[in-house]
Amino acid sequence: MLNIGSTLQRFSLVHDHGIRLDVRALLASGTLPIYIAWGVALSAALAARAWDFAGELLASARAEGVSDAILSDAQVAATLMAMDVMHCQIRHQSAGRAKDRRTRGQRLSSLSRPASDARAFALFALAAGIMNGCAICGDADRKELHGEGHIDEREALRIATVVAEAASAAGFPDP
Repeated sequence: MLNIGSTLQRFSLVHDHGIRLDVRALLASGTLPIYIAWGVALSAALAARAWDFAGELLASARAEGVSDAILSDAQVAATLMAMDVMHCQIRHQSAGRAKDRRTRGQRLSSLSRPASDARAFALFALAAGIMNGCAICGDADRKELHGEGHIDEREALRIATVVAEAASAAGFPDP
């Protein structure tokens, strides 16, 4: 059973019944392997810049026995996607200028050699890219996952959506 749902409920202290139902649904019907679901959730929380929430997810994932390789890849994916989104925004805003078409120059070796596995890393990157609002990143990660509509992709996006919802609610003051 996907314990991430109880972690989201406990940490976010959400007061909205709909959010609690979304978290319960996440708990009840996960199709991803548990370790990948934790990585997707962590990557999404980091991309949302919900630092306390991400810290709670990280601690809970470790307590559940999720490997350091998965957790590291989730963190690296969130970091690389933040950088990549900024690069895409800069290119978009300066379209047509030759000087802004140069290569990024950042080291992206983690993309070709993740600590866990490439498919898991692509799911973590998809969650982070979508959380950062980058359609280009989302499209690239979908291609990496071999086509739109794949069950893993849908489940990762579902987790990212619920994490975004709970992370946002976690920042609200108590009513």
